[in-house]
Amino acid sequence: MYQKMYQRPAGIQTRPSSSLGEKNALPSIRKIQERISSSSWRRIGGFPTVILVISGLVIGFLMGYDQSAKNDSLPELDKIMVDTNSGIIRYGPGRTPLELLGIVRKTRQTLTQTLQEEYGDYAGLLMNGANLGTVFPMSEGSKLRYQRRIVQKLLQKQLEPEKTVTFTWVTAGDVRASGFGNYPDHSYTSVLERTVTDAFQAVGIQFVAKNRAVYSAATGPTMALCMEKIYGLDIDVLSWDFSLSDGEVDYRAGLWSTRAVMHPSRPLLMMLDASDTNRWKNFFSVEGKIGVASLDVRQLASQDMPDSTRITHPEQLPKALQYLQCNGSIEGHHNCNEESVHNICNDEKGEICRGNKFFDNENCEMVQYQSDWNCGWKEHRLKGRLFGLLLIHLLQDALLDLDRAMNEISHLPVEKRHQLIASLYNQLDDQDKFVMSNSSPSPDVLGPYGNDLLDLAVPLLQRKAACFVPGSVLYRRKLGAKAIENSASCEKLAFPNDDAIASVKEELDPILVDLQAQGTVFLVACVEICLADKCVKAFESIGSKELFDDHVLITVDSLPAISFKKIDSCFFLQGVDGVSLWNMKGDKFRISVQAKGKEATLKLNSLFALST
Repeated sequence: MYQKMYQRPAGIQTRPSSSLGEKNALPSIRKIQERISSSSWRRIGGFPTVILVISGLVIGFLMGYDQSAKNDSLPELDKIMVDTNSGIIRYGPGRTPLELLGIVRKTRQTLTQTLQEEYGDYAGLLMNGANLGTVFPMSEGSKLRYQRRIVQKLLQKQLEPEKTVTFTWVTAGDVRASGFGNYPDHSYTSVLERTVTDAFQAVGIQFVAKNRAVYSAATGPTMALCMEKIYGLDIDVLSWDFSLSDGEVDYRAGLWSTRAVMHPSRPLLMMLDASDTNRWKNFFSVEGKIGVASLDVRQLASQDMPDSTRITHPEQLPKALQYLQCNGSIEGHHNCNEESVHNICNDEKGEICRGNKFFDNENCEMVQYQSDWNCGWKEHRLKGRLFGLLLIHLLQDALLDLDRAMNEISHLPVEKRHQLIASLYNQLDDQDKFVMSNSSPSPDVLGPYGNDLLDLAVPLLQRKAACFVPGSVLYRRKLGAKAIENSASCEKLAFPNDDAIASVKEELDPILVDLQAQGTVFLVACVEICLADKCVKAFESIGSKELFDDHVLITVDSLPAISFKKIDSCFFLQGVDGVSLWNMKGDKFRISVQAKGKEATLKLNSLFALST
C-alpha cells in the first residue's frame, strides 16, 4: 500500500524519484549523512538498513505492535488521550517509535469505523494508499520534507516533554475554502482537524487547524505579501484554495507560493487544484526549496465514487455520497471558461446533485451563500477526510523513519540519539534555506506585470513587507451566529453588503493608517473603487491615472502621493516630486486614504512597505 501511495498520476511530470519500496527510499541517518556530508557521521556505526526496514514493517504494520498484550500496566487508549500534554509526558519518552506507531494504529480503528458509517463500503477507497497517491500528486522530495517536519515535531516532544508541541494547518483561500453556505464545523478545515486529532494526540502533538479563508479574496499581492499578518507566524502546512477568485489569472499562484517560501516558519504547501492547470505549474515552481503537494479530489470521485445519475436507487447510498456526483461531476458542476459564473458551470444532468448539496436552513447568512459555485457539505467532508488520511499516513511513515534512525545508532543513549537525529534534520532544513537564499525567483511569477516591474522584482519577491490589513480582510464571519427570523428578507440583501465590507468610508472620513517600517522602503497601496450602482456587483480595479485623478486621494505624512507602477489593484506610490523611495520622518508613516466624490465607495485591501 505504501509503495503506491505517493506515485503521481499519469501525465504529471516531475524529476525522477525513488519508490518507497526501494532500498533506502525513506531517509535514514546514513542517507541524511550523505546529503549533508557530515564528517562526524564517519565515527558512528549502524546496523544494516534493509533488515531494520523489514523488521519495522513487520512489527509496525502486520502485528500493529500491540504492546498492551505484553504489558498490563499500559493504559487503554482513551486514558492515554485524555490530555494531549500529559499523555506524552507520562508515556512518550519511555516509548519507542514502534510502540507509538501501535497506538496510532489503534486510533485508526475508531476512524475506520467513522468512515464506514459515513461512506459505507466505499470507505476503503478513501483509505487505500494507491488512491491517496492519485489524488495527492507529490514528488519524493516533497514527500520527504512533509515527513521530516513530522519527525522534527516527534523529536521536539521527546526532548522537551513538558512543552506543548503543535502541528498547525492553516487554510488560505476564498469563499469556497471558507465553507460559506454551510455550518462552520462542516468546512473541510474542521473536518480535517477532527480526522487527525486523535492520531497526533496519541504521540503527544496537538493538531491545530485554522480557517483563514477570506470572502472574495484573490492570491494577488495582499494575500501573498502579507502572509504573516493574515495567516500568523506558526504554520506547518499552508494550503492554497483560491481557484474561484483567481479564475484565469494564472500568475498569482506562483507569486503566492514564492512568497510562502519566505515565511519565517517555512510552511509545507498544499494546493487544491487540478494538476493540468497553469496555476498548478506556477505554484509548483518552488518545489525543491520547500515541500509542495496538491489535492485533486475529482480524480478519485470521477473514477471510483458512485454516480447518482447512473444507479437505480441513489437514495440508498450513504448520506455523504448521496447526490455527491452526477454525470461525472462533483455536486453537478464542472470547470469551464465562463467568468460570469466564476468558471463553474452546471452539468445538464446535475440538477439533483445541485439541489441536495446544502442543508436546508432558515439562517439568512447561510442561505445567501448557497450558490452554485460554493461547495456543499459533502464535498467539504470528502476533502477534509482525504487531507486527514494523508497526514496520518505521513505520521506513520515518520514513526517508521524515526525507528530506523534510532536503531542505526542504538549504541548511544536514547537522549543522545534524539539529539543527533534532530541535529541532522536541522541541517537538511539549513540546506533548503541555503538553496532558497541563493536562488532568485524568476520575474515570470509576476505574470503580465513582469516586464514593467523588472526593477522591482527583488523587493516584491524577496524582501520583507510591513503590512497593514483592514479588518474586512482579517475577519472571517461566523455563519450561523446570527439568525434572521424572516428568511424572505435574504433576497433583499445587497451583495456585497455593508456587513461584509468593514473598510467602507465616506469622502469626509479618510482611512488613517500608522505604518512602521525600517530603512528606505517602497510604499504600496492596494485599493479598489466601487462606482455608484456597481456596488451591488463588485469592486473594480481600474488604471492608475484614472484612480488617482478622479477617485482616490492618498497622502504620506501629509504629502500627496500618486502611483507610478501597479500590479493588480496594488499601486506603488511616489511623491509628486517623482521620488519613489520613502524614509520615515519619525517612528512611523502616517498614511491617509480617502475617496473623492460622493459617488465612489473605497475599499482598502492593504498598505505595505517593501524593504529595498
